[in-house]
Amino acid sequence: MDVLTAVKQGARVMVTMPDRADRKKKYSLTDGTEVSHDQFDRLKPFLAADDPGLMPDAEPLSYRWGG
Repeated sequence: MDVLTAVKQGARVMVTMPDRADRKKKYSLTDGTEVSHDQFDRLKPFLAADDPGLMPDAEPLSYRWGG
């Protein structure tokens, strides 16, 4: 199943914060499927925040399909 189909069917895109300042965030679906940065950038306009970030202005910890 591709990433778009999975997200539309209810899978969330989870954000894993980098463990060092020089590394990028990682994105994956709730089933563990890796989501590339390019895929995430294309999907982001259609995603809605699901879990809030750790601080008020931080990126959400996960996203869901928002249409």
